[in-house]
This record gives sequence, structure tokens and C-alpha cells, in this order.
Amino acid sequence: MHFNNPAATVKGGAATPELFNGIIHVVQEIANEQHIPYLKLTGYDIVAAAEFFRDDPTAVSRIASAAVTCRDRFCVLLEESGSEPYFRLGIHCGIAIGHALGDNPPVFNLWGEAVETAQVMAASALPGAIQTSERPTGDCARAFC
Repeated sequence: MHFNNPAATVKGGAATPELFNGIIHVVQEIANEQHIPYLKLTGYDIVAAAEFFRDDPTAVSRIASAAVTCRDRFCVLLEESGSEPYFRLGIHCGIAIGHALGDNPPVFNLWGEAVETAQVMAASALPGAIQTSERPTGDCARAFC
């Protein structure tokens, strides 16, 4: 998921921490409902991923369902706050690498082709839309940005 500059999305140019806190709560709630184990906020991007093991046939549908639910809930939340729904969502199925880095506490990071392509899909989507790449063949992790 990609949000453009928050100040540009709110009428009057003043983004509120409450609005973005609400957005994060929505994403966390949907991720929990859809059993999405990885969620990370970086700048104006939120990255979610499912299927870290190759035996989960429901991962693609859970990611897609999470994206649709997020889109619908974001539109309502932003409309209620007087904001334009200026966010973009991207989905890609591909290879991702994850690992705990550092210590005290360690930080889990996810990177690779799946994350990068999902970010490109989000960045090039129409405002308020979900854009997906073509599904590659073979086993892969699922990324949702």
C-alpha cells in the first residue's frame, strides 16, 4: 500500500496523526483477520506478506481479500475525514527473502523481487485502486504493498 504525501491527501493540507493511526489500525485488523503474518510500515508504504512456507494454498486469496478489504475501508475512513482516497495498492507473487537482523530486539526484514514488484505495482496504480502483476509460475511468497 502506498500513500502519497499525507499533507496532500487531506483537504486544507493538514494531515492528522489520528487519521494515520486509524489507517494503521485498519491494516492491523485486516491482517489479523486474514492471517497475514508480516506487516511493516516504512515511510508512506505498508508492506504485508503471506506464505513463508510452500504449503499454504490460501495465501493468494488471503492477500487479495486483504487488499480489497483495505481499499474499501480506506475509502470510507478517508471520506469521513474529508480526505481524498489517494492511496494505491499493489500485489505480486514472487520470491522474497526474510531474516531477523540486529539484536535487542532483533528486527525482521523482508526484501526481494516480490516486495519490489508489489511496490512498483502500488506506485503505478491509479489512486484508490489495486494493481496486480501477472502470476509467475512456481512456488513463491506473496507480497502486498
